[in-house]
Amino acid sequence: MAPHNNQPKNNSSIIAIASIVVGIVLIAGVVVLAVNNNSASTISSTNSSSSSQKSEDKMVKKDGEVVSNVGSYTNYSADLLKKAEDGNVVIFFKASWCTTCQALDKDIKANSDQIPSNLTILDADYDKETSLKKKYGVTTQHTLVKVDKDGNQIKKVTGLSSLAKITDFVK
Repeated sequence: MAPHNNQPKNNSSIIAIASIVVGIVLIAGVVVLAVNNNSASTISSTNSSSSSQKSEDKMVKKDGEVVSNVGSYTNYSADLLKKAEDGNVVIFFKASWCTTCQALDKDIKANSDQIPSNLTILDADYDKETSLKKKYGVTTQHTLVKVDKDGNQIKKVTGLSSLAKITDFVK
């Protein structure tokens, strides 16, 4: 039988190991924060450059000269109704849970360079814009309402499936 050693364990070794572990964890945390901050600024700068790139892409050129900018697809704002003075404004009542709304949204975005220069499509959240729905008598998602500069309804349709059909609708 081995003799039993009643001497206290060396606490300084345990403290040293714990300090090393805590130091490694702290350093790893700082590295993660630095990487995340760098990624965020890279993403931010990428987004700004792609935003400016998109506006350059929206220039329609003919024989090297800018003829006009293409239209836009953006979030609803009452101020944007004024764009109807010089063109067409359509409010798209879209729900995030609506698969046909998602399909039309995807088509509009994929073909954003095809939006006619005199067309502004405003994305209105079907679930949040209750007073706007009431104003235009919208009772179902995936409804599009063409309006004038004062926000008066010109015409309304439900279920269009593509940007091309929206451009036909506004004619």
